[in-house]
Amino acid sequence: MGLLKKINEWLSDVFVWIGGIALVVMTAVSCINMGLRMMGFPMAGIYDLVCYLGALVAALPLAYTQLKKGHVAVDIISLLLPATVRKIGIGISYVLGMAFFGAAAWKVGSLAGILRASGEVSETLKMPFWPFTYAVAASCALMVFCLLLDVLTMFESSQGGEK
Repeated sequence: MGLLKKINEWLSDVFVWIGGIALVVMTAVSCINMGLRMMGFPMAGIYDLVCYLGALVAALPLAYTQLKKGHVAVDIISLLLPATVRKIGIGISYVLGMAFFGAAAWKVGSLAGILRASGEVSETLKMPFWPFTYAVAASCALMVFCLLLDVLTMFESSQGGEK
């Protein structure tokens, strides 16, 4: 289990760094374009590029955020429940999350394959959609892996194993 956790941490770190770089690039090109637009020289294709980068910024940090328990959790009702019931509820939410992100990875990955086969590109930049779509699918798949490790860790800790 230790090796799987290290792999998860490494992949999550790589994905969040790529997402961070995408955010910096997206901000930079937007600011540069605003400055150039004020001088009468707008850059073509910035909308396409910002859309691509926005998908990466939104999707790539998902597993890292789950790993760091950074997602919003509403505990108003669950704190009133016994610890065992709370743990079961968390486990169920992890399994439902795995189902959701697994389905998302499958469908988005399938869409990426269709986009790749059809050769679909953006209107202005003529940049292919599929690499970014595959990145979103990979991020969803990594989220499934992260949630699976969370479920396994819950079982392991309830049986007196590693905490």
